[in-house]
Amino acid sequence: MRVGSDVRPRLVEAAIELFAQRGFYGVTYLDLAKRAKTTSPTIFRIFKVKDQVFEAALDKASERFPDAAKFMYSVYQKRKTGQPVEDAVTAAVLDWYAQLSPEVARLLQQAHFSNNKKWEEKGYLPLYKIIDALAAVLEAELPKDSNQTSGIRVAAAALIFALFQFKIAQTSSATSPEDDSYMPGDDDIARFVRQSLLNLPAAA
Repeated sequence: MRVGSDVRPRLVEAAIELFAQRGFYGVTYLDLAKRAKTTSPTIFRIFKVKDQVFEAALDKASERFPDAAKFMYSVYQKRKTGQPVEDAVTAAVLDWYAQLSPEVARLLQQAHFSNNKKWEEKGYLPLYKIIDALAAVLEAELPKDSNQTSGIRVAAAALIFALFQFKIAQTSSATSPEDDSYMPGDDDIARFVRQSLLNLPAAA
């Protein structure tokens, strides 16, 4: 039996939602079939194993991840207007954060911490690209004879991973309304980013 052309896109969207909510091991073919409004045998005709479904979801999620090159260009444009580095980078980081959806963040987090070399080789770990972009921007602001560059990437990674966790927490609060734990607002995120940047050697 031929599978309709709209089934695969529906299935991938369902996979993004379910894997983001429940994790890889918390999703079954039956769950996917129900969410995608299809049947388990139909899914098997498209994806022979669940790993393939997850990879298809990661492919689509990676397409939606904010672009590192655009991030660097945004900082460059802001610096051209004479903005201090901490202002330019803070604005660019906040723009990047606003574009990142909690759903995509949670799904990509699972890939990042899975230690799956195949996913890393296929480019499913775009978080490292934004970390590298932020580190490159900050290193460019350091004096040529500075010996501080070794700590810049570590600090950039700490900042981006923290923001990633903030975004993921939005998913948790949305799926658990009874959870009344404090959620940082836009102003809190902006202060956090600015303070993080002020503590870096490049912004000193």
